[in-house]
Amino acid sequence: MKKKIIPSIILGMFLLVFVVSFVSATPWNISTAVYDNVNISTQAQAPADLFLSSDGTKLYELGDSPNILQYSCSDAWNLSSCSYDSISISVETQAPVGLFLKSDGTKLYELGDNTLYQYNCTDAWNLSSCAYESISLVLHTQSPTDFFIGSSGNRLYELGDDENFYQHTCSDAWNISSCTDDSISLPVQTQAPADLFLSSDGTKLYELGDNQNIFSYTCTDAWNLSSCSYDEVSIATQDSSSPTGIFFKPDGTKLYEIGSGGPLIYQSSLADANPPSVTINTPLNDTYDTNSILFNATATDDGAVSSCWYSLNGGISNVSLSNSGDYWTDTNASMTQGSHTANFYCNDTSNNLNNTEEVTFIVDTTNPITNFYSPATTLFLIL
Repeated sequence: MKKKIIPSIILGMFLLVFVVSFVSATPWNISTAVYDNVNISTQAQAPADLFLSSDGTKLYELGDSPNILQYSCSDAWNLSSCSYDSISISVETQAPVGLFLKSDGTKLYELGDNTLYQYNCTDAWNLSSCAYESISLVLHTQSPTDFFIGSSGNRLYELGDDENFYQHTCSDAWNISSCTDDSISLPVQTQAPADLFLSSDGTKLYELGDNQNIFSYTCTDAWNLSSCSYDEVSIATQDSSSPTGIFFKPDGTKLYEIGSGGPLIYQSSLADANPPSVTINTPLNDTYDTNSILFNATATDDGAVSSCWYSLNGGISNVSLSNSGDYWTDTNASMTQGSHTANFYCNDTSNNLNNTEEVTFIVDTTNPITNFYSPATTLFLIL
């Protein structure tokens, strides 16, 4: 009978046995957006834009006073936990339309008329420490409605009043005085778009249109407008009358909208509809001559895997697997003799379950019994 001794397993060096693949990630896919029934009132009657800090604990509103107002959120990325800090600063223009902060919270940018203004913040994410640097940039069009700065600070994007996006390159990161027009543009979908946003990797572009819709584009060359094309995907905004700004969580799983229809800020989730992809690494479909069996699987997900476990022989008892990175492991040192079927399960943080993976193996620790029938034992007498 064939027997197999379990080799020592080094994490990261597993034989690929069972693989399940799913469609592309749903983060950044606005067609999966579901309103969380969460909103908060704004301080201004006609807010123009919004921005959230990189950790989701600070919220900024571009008001009509004109000023910028600061909120603190005790539960990151959850609007219902946000409250006004009674902190605001005045801006350089009378009719501001766009707001942006550097990823570390030390620079602030404001758009009004056709000019972009740069502020320095000595205390990161604290508006009261921000002051105008006397640095400004006149943009391409006469009355641009919004702007966006790429994650490295070297690309600036403008939403023009002529129904086009425009791209600028900045030779000195996060210094708008170093930005020049790339002579690259892209037509928009609506007559009077209000806002734009790009994904954290620069491969998705979003337009907030004048028809209370958000439009999605895909860019095959990250941060390059000339490679972007409309996805033929759009969704209606929560503000059904006057939406003015949009913002996405950096992982693409939350969408925030601001508008003067309430005036309110709204929160939606971009649901991850795909279960984790699971690979069973061990046991294999084989025979083992030990009662100690290692159960190990690799699990990856569009978002994050929250838990993995297995059950044996259709039993009602589940055994949790502990993880190190993408590897989920448990050792059962008291496996019984015979054939066993292990079912693996992995769940993600959006509660999508993969329950399709199983493997059958045999535990046989009984040594073979050997009987000799020929030649028979014979006594020879020598005279």
